[in-house]
Amino acid sequence: MMTLKTASTTILITAMALIPACGPSDENAEPEELEPIAAEPLSLEPRFKVETEIDPGVRVDPPETPPALRWDFSEVKTIAYELFQAYETSTAIEIPPELMGELPPNAKSEATLIVRSEGDGTAVVEIHDASVYLGDEEQPTERQPGLVATIGRMDESGQVQPSELQNGHSGSGHAEQFLSLLISLPNEPLRPGESLEDTLELPIPQELPGFELSLRREITLLGYEMRNGERCAKLEVALTPEDADLPEGVSPGIQFGFDGKSVVLFGIESRSFASAEMTIAMGFAGIMQVDIIMKMERKSGEPEDTP
Repeated sequence: MMTLKTASTTILITAMALIPACGPSDENAEPEELEPIAAEPLSLEPRFKVETEIDPGVRVDPPETPPALRWDFSEVKTIAYELFQAYETSTAIEIPPELMGELPPNAKSEATLIVRSEGDGTAVVEIHDASVYLGDEEQPTERQPGLVATIGRMDESGQVQPSELQNGHSGSGHAEQFLSLLISLPNEPLRPGESLEDTLELPIPQELPGFELSLRREITLLGYEMRNGERCAKLEVALTPEDADLPEGVSPGIQFGFDGKSVVLFGIESRSFASAEMTIAMGFAGIMQVDIIMKMERKSGEPEDTP
């Protein structure tokens, strides 16, 4: 069964596997001539964009005292979100079909993301009723009604940890970390225009031993706007590479690139996300690029106090 998460992970693994064959094995060797198939060299410029501007029509004044932006999991309740994910790949060289297998160059998925507060300061995060569209198919390639897949357990800061639960599907070590990137929150109150920085590790599949990537994360409070009758803090999260160790055998001349950004709206009265959107572009300059987008939007009319 091919899920979107599996597909995007496989693409990254495939890209890594190709690198040793796409460059010299030592610094003194002459680079191998590659047959380009792209009209222009890949620049690792993100294809997906997020909107960081606040429409003057919905802009509102900030609270007099900057609030701590934290989820409220002190009571048992459930919040439902529409979740959309997609990826696109671009290559500048011909990739052997046996490496790509059945994996298409693009795919998307739609599902419901459930945040189920346990009333103890944590919440279980689940994926329900996923549909996966491979390639340019207009109808779902896979539809999984009734699916309940547990991503992990989230604390009030938005950090998601994998957890083994009884429904037979549990966090993989990648999905929950990418979700944590999507729903990043500052660890202290901010005023509009203020930022906080920290460093974190990008989740890397186990199939890529030796590959490590440290990211610098900068969270900026852009301001406040109204969404569905609630005042929301609008945050921009920028992810840039700080240090990278590529797998053994990768040519020193290969340039790895990463660009990540997310914009989130956090309701300060409900203490929950109204929406979040993240884009990631990563790959190897002139060789292969993967663009990923994730969006979540709180479902309108969904109760927030249903056990």
